[in-house]
Amino acid sequence: MKSVCLLTRRPGTTREAFRHYYETSHCRLGMKYYPFAKYLRNHVVESSQAIDFDCVSEFYLDDGRLNVDPMQTAAGEILRADERSFMDQSLIRPALAEESILAGPPRDVAPPGTRRQLLMLDPAAGADDAAFSAAIADWARTLARLPGVQRISLDRVTPYAPDRLPFPCAALLSLWLGTGASALQPSPAPDAIALRVVLLADVCETPSQEIASLYDP
Repeated sequence: MKSVCLLTRRPGTTREAFRHYYETSHCRLGMKYYPFAKYLRNHVVESSQAIDFDCVSEFYLDDGRLNVDPMQTAAGEILRADERSFMDQSLIRPALAEESILAGPPRDVAPPGTRRQLLMLDPAAGADDAAFSAAIADWARTLARLPGVQRISLDRVTPYAPDRLPFPCAALLSLWLGTGASALQPSPAPDAIALRVVLLADVCETPSQEIASLYDP
């Protein structure tokens, strides 16, 4: 099972401080209690317009080892207390995600310094899901020809729970770039797609061996 989540720094703190605490403390605490198969933090570097979040996190859970949600146990309060130390919990926006690779090689562990351009998409007015999906596939073939694009992946997003803040788009289209790459200028979106925002992010991914070594619920 995969989920994605938008995370926002606590008011009065910097994006750099948020990232430092997340990478050196909070993510390691999460890996202690959750049986992650894969775990990425996409820290925002640039955005095409003002946004109210600082990171797009991706969680791949090993369902075979998840007997109970740790947030419903004593570990949940430990994790929530740690969130409060650096995060605005009122703006946490989780969603389930279905991932597919539209161009390039399968996913591997992203090396340090990897950058990624994330395009937040919705269907345009009047476009049904079939038209939206076909437009994404066509656009991805065009975007794959841009210099420096190594892979294109798609996450189709569905609401996580009715009592949580809604995720602000229906899909995330990701252009995987090289180490330290600059943002690319994508071609205009097809008529069936409403492009909400374009993000450039630093990708921080924990290798599977480290994830396994930290898991100790």
